[in-house]
Amino acid sequence: MLKFAVSRKSGKSNQQVVVELVAEAPPGTVFTYDRIAAALSEGAGKTYTRAEVQSAVRTVADRRLLREYRRTLANVRGVGYKVAAANEHVPLAGAYNRKSIRSLKRGTDRLNHARLEELTEAERLTHEQQREVNNRLYSELRRIDRVQERHRVAIASTTSRVEQLEAAVADLRAADAKPKN
Repeated sequence: MLKFAVSRKSGKSNQQVVVELVAEAPPGTVFTYDRIAAALSEGAGKTYTRAEVQSAVRTVADRRLLREYRRTLANVRGVGYKVAAANEHVPLAGAYNRKSIRSLKRGTDRLNHARLEELTEAERLTHEQQREVNNRLYSELRRIDRVQERHRVAIASTTSRVEQLEAAVADLRAADAKPKN
């Protein structure tokens, strides 16, 4: 059987099944692993495991939801996935950014701690150039992440102050609207 062959009677791929299940759900709707597995298993002649559900969501369905429906799924640990509200996209993106920085750090560590004496002169030159690129990229991404964090803190502080001012204005308007004796 081909890796990407459609095996459902309906002819739908895993991606189509997951997207159809969650695309029109309102933000905050939670889809358990069991519910997604049941949808994937229907007409497929097999029962999907949690790992297969996670793979179906991560590999293709979430990207399609994002592109076509401007929705994304957030993992609910031990439960399944939740349709994320628009205001949850920034924290979700931040988590992906931090993961990418950690991955780049691991790659950079491999380059920084290799046994260069085992390389030919050409391999060593290539290795050192790649190490320099990775080190610069890692440093720059960390700098940008620190700047973004300062911006996030400033925005949160400003938003909090605006909400306090709006509440105070609403209280003043309510007090002015009360009939005076």
